[in-house]
Amino acid sequence: MAALPNGACSVVYVFFFFFFFFFFSDLCAVAVTAGGSNGGGYLSVKLFHRDSPLSPLHDPSLTPRGRVERDLRLSKARGEYFTSASKLIIGRSGRRERSEVGSIGGNYIMSYSLGTPPVKLVGIFDTGSDLTWTQCKPCLSCFTQNDPLFDPAASSSYGLLTCDSPDCKQISTCTGTGVCDYTYSYAYSYTRGTFATDTVTLESADGSVFSRRVRFGCANNNSVHFDRRMDGIVGLGGGPLSLVRQLGFHWFAYCMVPFEDSTSAGTITFGGGGGGGGGRVGAGVVGQVAGVVSTPLFNEPHDETFYTLNLNRIVVGNNRDIIDLPAEDRDIIVDTGTPHILLNTTVHDRLVASYAAAAAGIPTVKDDPSGFKLCYEARYGSQLPDVTFGFTGADLRLGAEKNLLVRGATNGVVCLGVVVNEGISIFGAVATQNFKVGIDLIRKSVTFAPADCTKTT
Repeated sequence: MAALPNGACSVVYVFFFFFFFFFFSDLCAVAVTAGGSNGGGYLSVKLFHRDSPLSPLHDPSLTPRGRVERDLRLSKARGEYFTSASKLIIGRSGRRERSEVGSIGGNYIMSYSLGTPPVKLVGIFDTGSDLTWTQCKPCLSCFTQNDPLFDPAASSSYGLLTCDSPDCKQISTCTGTGVCDYTYSYAYSYTRGTFATDTVTLESADGSVFSRRVRFGCANNNSVHFDRRMDGIVGLGGGPLSLVRQLGFHWFAYCMVPFEDSTSAGTITFGGGGGGGGGRVGAGVVGQVAGVVSTPLFNEPHDETFYTLNLNRIVVGNNRDIIDLPAEDRDIIVDTGTPHILLNTTVHDRLVASYAAAAAGIPTVKDDPSGFKLCYEARYGSQLPDVTFGFTGADLRLGAEKNLLVRGATNGVVCLGVVVNEGISIFGAVATQNFKVGIDLIRKSVTFAPADCTKTT
């Protein structure tokens, strides 16, 4: 065989160098997700309730009544955010455009790392918004946080976006070639800063890691106020800026431990697309158990952020009083950041009346300071009726003690965890705790599977 000229050899060497570099880089990117604790090519990350001793937000001084009052305030605030129907995204030019509602707050948190070298951060796990953001140096107006502010200058993988880039146009109306600035509004508050890129790293429950370059908000001017142990929000809505979409996954499934559990962590599992794990929410994730139901998402094409379902009817226990919802009241958003179930006055009052009738033999507790309309002594919890939520193609039965009753403001009292919201209904976290909730972004569906979330990994 004839020898190659020296120049040709150089080309060959360079070719094989880049071939093996990219080949093994891609192989490693898959390998870090393929381990996953379930062995199916998924990536599972721990979720903590903020009040768990395992959480960095745990506040041992918070009383049970203080928690009840905080969660009620949060539910009502989330309801207002969703009902406001639009958020303002203000670009550098000062012009405004309408878009989906943002929301803020939540009780479940997750850890992730940002930058190179990776800096560990704690964010609120939020299915009600898309933008992932953290506070950055230099900061003009930031809430006080325990962790150091993220320093873009210290990350070798940090990158700026310009106003004329397609990525910038997803969140800002700024023009020209300047740096992409953004404002992301949450009804009564906002986060402002630089829309940039950097590497996000997620650590799986089994220790494997997954990294990818994403777009995020490097916030330096915020009117929002978080607990000082919080660094920002992890946006897991359904829009193009959502972290789940940016990471290249087609679905995710979360399993949240009950509010009262203080010793366990739940999980959020990603799969499909470039991350592996198959193209749909499979039985290996949601489980092959009785009671698994699926229902389609009913989002408008321009409103992908929220996970909106159709709720057709509500039935209490074996009561024949079926609460049929009119077409204009059937939209209900599945939201991890809202602690309770939110319904409009008419549906709420009918549900409370139907529940009271079904539990007519059990004495109620009057005037609990929490403000819930229907409360009982906790010792009667196992005797109280279940409620079935009839979604399109899926009847989801919620157990009283598991998914309906929440602690009242008085010791030994539990209340039906349903709150009035004059606007869109919300299927909050209490309704989905101890379910694996799988959201399939390709097939546009939501799956509910009964689970013990304290035992998931």
